[in-house]
Amino acid sequence: MKVIHHSPETLQTALISNCKDLTELYKQYTKEECHLLEEGLHPGQPGSIFQPVTVHSDSDWIPSHPENPQDFESFYKDPHRKTPSASCGTIYIQTIGSFGEAGPHTEQYVEWLRGYCQAFFYGLPVCWLPAVTVAQTGCSFRINQSSQNLQLLTGDLLQFLCKRKPKDAFCVVGITMIDLYPRDSWNFVFGQASLHKGIGVFSFARYDDNFYSKDYAGRVKKQRQAKQGDYSAFDGHYTPPITSTLLLRSCKALLNWMEEEPRSPTTVTSFPKPTEAFHTAKLWLKKCQHILNVTKRLHHKMPAGVTPLLFCVMLAGLYFHLMSERGSVVLKPNKKPNFILILADDLGWADLDVNLPEQKANNTPNLNLMAQQGLRFLDFHSPASTCSPSRASILTGRYGLRNGVTHNFAVGSVGGLPLSEITLPQLLQQAGYYTAMIGKWHLGHNGPYGPTKRGFDYYFGIPYSNDMGCTDNPGYDLPQCLACDSSDLQITKLRRSERKARSCYSKVGLPLIENSSILEQPLDLWTLTQRYQSAALRAMSHAREQGQPYFLYIALAHMHVPLAPAHKPTSRVYAASLQEMDRLVGTIRSASDADDTLIWFTSDNGPWEQKCQYAGSPGPFQGKWQTQRGGGSAKKTTWEGGHRVPSLAYWPGVIPTNATSEALLSGMDIFPTLLSLAGVTPPSDRRYDGIDVTNILLHGVQTGHTVLFHPNSGAAGRLGDLQTVRVGKYKAFYLTGSAEACNGDIGTQEFHDPPLIFDLERDPAEETPLKVGTREYQTTAEKVAFWRERLLWDIATDPSVSVADYTTDDSARPCCEATRPVCRCLSLG
Repeated sequence: MKVIHHSPETLQTALISNCKDLTELYKQYTKEECHLLEEGLHPGQPGSIFQPVTVHSDSDWIPSHPENPQDFESFYKDPHRKTPSASCGTIYIQTIGSFGEAGPHTEQYVEWLRGYCQAFFYGLPVCWLPAVTVAQTGCSFRINQSSQNLQLLTGDLLQFLCKRKPKDAFCVVGITMIDLYPRDSWNFVFGQASLHKGIGVFSFARYDDNFYSKDYAGRVKKQRQAKQGDYSAFDGHYTPPITSTLLLRSCKALLNWMEEEPRSPTTVTSFPKPTEAFHTAKLWLKKCQHILNVTKRLHHKMPAGVTPLLFCVMLAGLYFHLMSERGSVVLKPNKKPNFILILADDLGWADLDVNLPEQKANNTPNLNLMAQQGLRFLDFHSPASTCSPSRASILTGRYGLRNGVTHNFAVGSVGGLPLSEITLPQLLQQAGYYTAMIGKWHLGHNGPYGPTKRGFDYYFGIPYSNDMGCTDNPGYDLPQCLACDSSDLQITKLRRSERKARSCYSKVGLPLIENSSILEQPLDLWTLTQRYQSAALRAMSHAREQGQPYFLYIALAHMHVPLAPAHKPTSRVYAASLQEMDRLVGTIRSASDADDTLIWFTSDNGPWEQKCQYAGSPGPFQGKWQTQRGGGSAKKTTWEGGHRVPSLAYWPGVIPTNATSEALLSGMDIFPTLLSLAGVTPPSDRRYDGIDVTNILLHGVQTGHTVLFHPNSGAAGRLGDLQTVRVGKYKAFYLTGSAEACNGDIGTQEFHDPPLIFDLERDPAEETPLKVGTREYQTTAEKVAFWRERLLWDIATDPSVSVADYTTDDSARPCCEATRPVCRCLSLG
């Protein structure tokens, strides 16, 4: 097997450029000039001086799990690059075990690890402690009776590291090529860590090519019993050397376990990231980029040796010279960008025309155009498969088990999104943004839980889903619900059907709310789209008049039933509603094009399958394993149709056009990404599950989540539990069933131990799970179990976990006039 050896010097040079002459030139520029170049020349893109850094071998140890190359910016913007205190800022690496003849070779690789780790954690010194033998640790050990592998007790090693930890240590990471126990079933890097103490120990034994063969060198050759304190078992024992560059790439994963405790801002040493935006010159950079394109055609007219790229560099230097000479800049400082988040309701993945072009539906021409002029996400997932949990996670960047919202709030809900949770609009509002919300809230409407109490300066919309209240002229639904003024006899007949009784709510009219006041009750569904559009345009205009950047959150009624397209079609109702939604989005896009505005469009979950002709399409994500056994496989379920949703980002002049991303992403990523683009740091007193995907938006990076969890959302199992796990291309189910299909069938709830595992690349329809006895299954199952256990433990030990109040009371229902039927506050005339 070929292994590429990367020295620290090589790696650090590669972070700047693969052109040595350009590297030397780069070093001559000031810090500000370097910021300018790094921000403006789009690191990692074709033709850029900042090319991807590849740190793995040509022949990977694990061909089925290759690591994507790292581009310059993602390397420096990784969220796990910490800023520990000045007094505790050194990372220590401790090797454990005697490597015999392989010692010198191993030491070289450990030194490479140290150098790479120091480059990755920009500004932190990394030292390695003198190697120790197993006997020096005094740890317990055993000989595995089935495999005859020598194994070390992890807990004892952690205690050893704790005692050995230097006073200036940020963390100590123990690494060994000897197997560990008691948890000895995971197949790759195995270890444990103590987060609050900043220590961890990890074994790379199972990276060895022959680990599962009889020839594995780490096995005791003769049957014997381990005798504690007698380390003669390790005498002459061949410990595989640390030779894989996978050790280099894994140092990040090891140190992700190490999380420093919150510290006072005064004790934090700030290490600036080289790729942070040099905002005052962003417009100039755009001109430089234009010049680059022009000078390609004029290259032959330039002085000898001056390339178009160096010409641009000289222009940048001239710009800074003029700045210093004049003392002022003609260009105004770049303002914070505007954000528009458009959240559809119950939209299917294939409802977006460009996701399934062979249909030739032409229902979403405006969204198609935005996709062509922006970035379309192919593997994007709602944080949950139903309304409230998904919306809560989008606005907090946290799973429902953390933020407390695990199922929908009711008309009479007393509480809502826990007040201990910090929302995206709150943080943007504090950063000077004008924040407005149009549409469905569904995170609590009573008292302090309403939108204007949770970070929005302005609100216009409905407090929950549009089927959670009667109207005078109902929209299309299945079953068809009655109007608010229906007779008692009609209501009695309707409720004779159990299914209809569960689907139609008629006690209170559906209210339209502005800020915290009810404008109408019941509202007119058929004019709601136009009123949303007008309110959104007013909010944008108000922000411009005030000279503020804005965050506009538009939570559409489309495509949730009852459907109510304005022209009231007699056929193809769903298509008509889809077209109406698309026209609204097109209007918003046109109104924002004059601004520096990022529009992010997605859906809260997949289509509501039981609504039949009034439901959208999941496309190829059919959940056939389930549908072949009865029951639904879309909304409320953890099948792909329930949470894989259409999503695109549109930002003219900033996001590359006609681009697609196959990165595994979640609606939770919106929270950290918009904050990052706004230059806002989220509070450090809580743990987040979303990731900053700025590099995916702006620079075409394809690395998203390694692991993503899909919570139970109203079908099988306890609400909010994480019993479906996505790891790479694989997806594992511990629980299935209990969702209603269009025909009324409800699949039987089934627990799966071992779990069902599907390969989504080969089987997007989730029809045929992997065979349990195969190596592919075993390898994947072990990784799934590890990641699930790790997250559940992380949540269990998270001091910032919130609990939502789901109690209900009739007095909490939104009511314009309690003395009138259905709380009516407008006459029928």
